[in-house]
Amino acid sequence: MLDSQDKINADKSESERIIRIGDGENTRDVSAHYLTIVCPISDEDREHLAMQEHRNRIRDKELVEQMQSLVVQFEDQNFETEGYSVRISDEDHDACCVYGFRVNEDVLYALLDYDDGRLWMVPVSDLCVVELFDAFWLLVRNA
Repeated sequence: MLDSQDKINADKSESERIIRIGDGENTRDVSAHYLTIVCPISDEDREHLAMQEHRNRIRDKELVEQMQSLVVQFEDQNFETEGYSVRISDEDHDACCVYGFRVNEDVLYALLDYDDGRLWMVPVSDLCVVELFDAFWLLVRNA
């Protein structure tokens, strides 16, 4: 248990504040300056973060669905640009360039080109979807 004693501490400076700590049976009032805040993120903040993370998952799913619905319109469900690519990071955070997208067995893949000449096909869901959506838009604009 941790009680900040807001009513008692209302007019006190930070160094004069008293915090009640305990396990429910045994409690003790301790001067705040003897305590260190290990993680200042409140339960309310954690709740907001969880809600935002949920919204981000929904947004990512919608972005993938939108890109996939456009890529399947291309011949062989393959959208590639010639002579233009966008720098991104892969699933291992290594630098690479995306030069196209492909749908294979109902999965959207990013076509990646590395500085060492390797070409790789990685599921979009394994990468940063927002970064890939931005890259997709740039490729479409410059196609």
